Amino acid sequence: MSIAIINAAVARNVPYCTVKKTADVVCFLHILRRHHFIYGFACDDVSEKIFVYFRFHKFRSIFQGLRVFSRPGHRRFITYTDFANYTKNTHPGQIFILNSTYSRGYASSDNFMALNKSFMDSKFKSGELLATVW
Repeated sequence: MSIAIINAAVARNVPYCTVKKTADVVCFLHILRRHHFIYGFACDDVSEKIFVYFRFHKFRSIFQGLRVFSRPGHRRFITYTDFANYTKNTHPGQIFILNSTYSRGYASSDNFMALNKSFMDSKFKSGELLATVW
């Protein structure tokens, strides 16, 4: 639900939105912040809300879209080789957000590919493809 609120706020071209504070949302926002899709976020511990501030360029949000692949009740798992083939035909600025036991939490596609290049055969089997951002 929080990701849908972020996506709707981007479509409305507003400077910020508020979402409910959960550990998953905080990890997701850290990845967006690291890749400069958002300016940042502020947590309000009293009301358990997070204020997400979007980055703009020429009055348009840099954050263009968000697609969620894995949902509760319809999880989407992908192997490393499938993921490598899937990312070949995408936009260079697009990132994928993954969850795997190997990365111990959430990872973006560039971190994921760098981590698993040398360990592909021995440690990584599959991961959950959560979302893509462009």
